[in-house]
Amino acid sequence: MTATDIKDLLSKGEHITTECKKAQGGIPKSIWETYSAFANTDGGIILLGIDEVKVNNGVQYEITGVSDADKLVKEFWSTINSTKVSVNVLMNDDVEIVKADDKDVIVIHVPRAAYNFRPVYINDNPAKGTYRRNHEGDYHCTDSEWRAMVRDASDDGNDGHIVEYYTMDDIDPDTLHRYRTAFMLRNMGHIWEDADDKTFLLNMGGYAVDRRTRKEGLTVAGLLMFGKGLPIRDVFDNFRMDYIDFTNCMEGERYSDRLTYDGRWENNLYNFMRIVLPKLTFGLKVPFKLNGMVREDDTPVHKAIREAFTNSIIHADMMTTGVLRIEKREDGFFFSNPGILRISVSSIYEGMHTKARNPRIQQMFRMIGYGENIGSGFPSILKTWKEEHWAEPELTERQDLNEVELMLKVDKEFLRDVSSDKTKSSFISSDKSSDKAESSFISSDKSSDKAESSFISSDKLSAKQQLILDYIKEHPKATQQELADNIEGLSFASAKYQVNLLRKEGLLKRIGSNKTGYLIVCNKTNEQQKKIAKNMNELFGEE
Repeated sequence: MTATDIKDLLSKGEHITTECKKAQGGIPKSIWETYSAFANTDGGIILLGIDEVKVNNGVQYEITGVSDADKLVKEFWSTINSTKVSVNVLMNDDVEIVKADDKDVIVIHVPRAAYNFRPVYINDNPAKGTYRRNHEGDYHCTDSEWRAMVRDASDDGNDGHIVEYYTMDDIDPDTLHRYRTAFMLRNMGHIWEDADDKTFLLNMGGYAVDRRTRKEGLTVAGLLMFGKGLPIRDVFDNFRMDYIDFTNCMEGERYSDRLTYDGRWENNLYNFMRIVLPKLTFGLKVPFKLNGMVREDDTPVHKAIREAFTNSIIHADMMTTGVLRIEKREDGFFFSNPGILRISVSSIYEGMHTKARNPRIQQMFRMIGYGENIGSGFPSILKTWKEEHWAEPELTERQDLNEVELMLKVDKEFLRDVSSDKTKSSFISSDKSSDKAESSFISSDKSSDKAESSFISSDKLSAKQQLILDYIKEHPKATQQELADNIEGLSFASAKYQVNLLRKEGLLKRIGSNKTGYLIVCNKTNEQQKKIAKNMNELFGEE
């Protein structure tokens, strides 16, 4: 740093990243509060040898210098390497002596501490010695603030703890069934597909057994992802999910659609994403593009929005008070989640990444095709927006509000002019339409899945076979009698015959027992599909 740099800083005065101290009588005691505050916030510069002088209704900063700068620097290093502070995050060149107006000014560059070093506290007391910075100066952290930093310091994440007294009875079976269907379609033949629900959750990190105490139960991840709404709110009454659509509002309306706690859905994380994602991408322009003979509706923009949505969940601090808020606006998409960043905003723009706060939830989404781009999620969003010639995505850390915001602006003409009524009709809030939403949720990530499922519906299969597969996709728990009742021209005997035939050829798979289980439509490669269709038409024919 030069004398000019110092004068430039002084012209702007003290603020969130600059602190001035006179330091005529030695190292001031308050310097350690500032050191803690900078390290726990976003870093900053401490200037020793600067006096604050009141002028009229304001203040100005004068360079007074320090006496025996070398001695003060030695004293500073001796103290910071003692038990005065919990950790020294400075390098040798972070402290320098600069000549300004023929006076010695000590410049201390305090970086933002790595998340596994936070909280940085003084006097061996994290509860009373942890500080953060705002525009008004250093402030003493609340109990919840320093405890959040302690949680974040662990790479094991926040979502693996057992929630005491909560059992499989607190899991919503329909939610878990829908997820398992998505899992099976994505991971055909996986070793976990025949596991019971408890074992499946155990493998996924949604259920845990403490080897030391032998306590077992749902984890934070399991309850938040698949739990019933009331048990979730009993434990996480501080945490909410909210989706608002501000597009296509009619006169006098604040919004055209909203999903919040209204008693019409089990408000867990999986349902929230399953229901909201189709709403969020509804109306996006899709250029005509073929993948083979199949139109591909999944664009880089769709993928970027899903990545942003997934990131807002896996990096959210569910243990603190806040809202997971998703908004569809006329000029783009807004995502907000509680909890500050583990690394700086600038580091994220530079391509750095950190482990998710909720690694088990991250894994659950990854197993169905979401949030797979570890370390490249935000760079891919930046790349997509740059290629579209849109404004650069705005990532903001609101430490005062304990939240992170991401705004993805788009050109207004990119969003289709969808009528308010159509927008409202797309609102999926009940179990009657949940399977339809699930189908959209499952198939939106991979174009190959779309190609495969569309091949099932091609004229290579018989009309009855096609109708059966289409009906079971929408109604996995359908019985053979239900198929006969709802498909014109299909008798009970024919339904039984065709279902067995489709199962034999691997296009249908039963999950669970014949009495309590359900059917899923299996994805195959195009070549497999062609072979199966040929077998059915030539060897068996249509009954």
